[in-house]
Amino acid sequence: MPVISESQLPVLTEAWKSYLAALDEMRKMLESQPRFDHEDHQAKAYHVMMEIQAMAYNYVIAPRKGHPRVLLNTGWQTDIYTLGSPAPDFLYGIFMADGQQTYRLSGRVGDLKLFMVNTHNGVMGDEGFKFLKNYDMLAFEINEDGTYEVIISAKEHEGNWIKLDPNSSYQFLNVRRALGDWNGDPGEIRVELVDDSSAEDYLHEEFDHAAMAARIRKAEAFVRYILGLWVVGLYDMYMKQSEGQKNVFKPFPGDFTDLASWSSSYALGIYSVQPGEALLVEFEEPIDGQFWSFQLTDVWSRPLPFASRLTSSNMVTAKSDPDGKIRFILSHKDPGYYNWLDTCGWTEGSLIVRNYQGKNDPKIKATIVPLNQLGSVMPSDAVRASAEERSATITGRRLAWQNLLGE
Repeated sequence: MPVISESQLPVLTEAWKSYLAALDEMRKMLESQPRFDHEDHQAKAYHVMMEIQAMAYNYVIAPRKGHPRVLLNTGWQTDIYTLGSPAPDFLYGIFMADGQQTYRLSGRVGDLKLFMVNTHNGVMGDEGFKFLKNYDMLAFEINEDGTYEVIISAKEHEGNWIKLDPNSSYQFLNVRRALGDWNGDPGEIRVELVDDSSAEDYLHEEFDHAAMAARIRKAEAFVRYILGLWVVGLYDMYMKQSEGQKNVFKPFPGDFTDLASWSSSYALGIYSVQPGEALLVEFEEPIDGQFWSFQLTDVWSRPLPFASRLTSSNMVTAKSDPDGKIRFILSHKDPGYYNWLDTCGWTEGSLIVRNYQGKNDPKIKATIVPLNQLGSVMPSDAVRASAEERSATITGRRLAWQNLLGE
């Protein structure tokens, strides 16, 4: 077999060299952040560098336009592909569409609390990348048995319709399906080309030298976008919004980034909890969303382990105290109160409150309290959890998550 030199593959080799150079540039960017100076965050930064390469492949290189799928376990699979703080209660799906095609999205709703599809004019990192529209799938016409069918195309269709950008041949659709109880029925979702006569044309087109080089360039742009705007940028954004203060959680609108959900409002910030401390977090007024949740992440926007630890909660799993208020406690050790969020030994990270389809922004008050004095500030009749109840809850979370993913 003849040896092929780089000079015979310039478009591919140049794209590859640029991609590798970008990876090293992004590694240096992470290492330059003040939070990298903390030993607890260094190995995680290198984990991020491996994770972003897998995500770049999954989002930019792997999707096949000729035989489209709503990719479930290779999108934001929220304990594997996690950059950007995806919500543990969401089953995400990614779908890359060609604006010149027509697609049929179909399936069954099941027990979903929320079902959203966001459209964009390209993929993260593309020049001019932007959000287009949020579609509430539960507001579409749904059959009595919970089944649905939606047309996705640039040309308008009667009935359930999601609009594509006709000028984009590779545009990102982000699916969010929310279950309050992970033991619930997630329903079904699938996508197909209405006219698949051109399916085989894509096969050769996508593996053309120029087309593959273009995908590699997109992968580079994706890496720069996710690491710059999210892995580094979200932490900095939260700190700026709170005027440099930790344990201050400010409201954010649903459009604070192109990938946030415009159906939600948020309260976001950086928590700092030392051993022997507790952070008491309270809603200042009732939260009114169709679906709401709490979540802890690390300083690089990765969710803390939620299937095996209590690092998230939502409107189904949280409990109100007898006075009607909902209080959460962040600490390294279990304080015995029901709504405990486990920091897993990390002293710093992000707290994310999502409030979907609510009228009011979530407003929360956070107070650092010595752990051994928590009883003096909590109501005497606050809901508690025994060690046995806690163990059963964690076991239930782990098994429910595994079953939900089919693993």
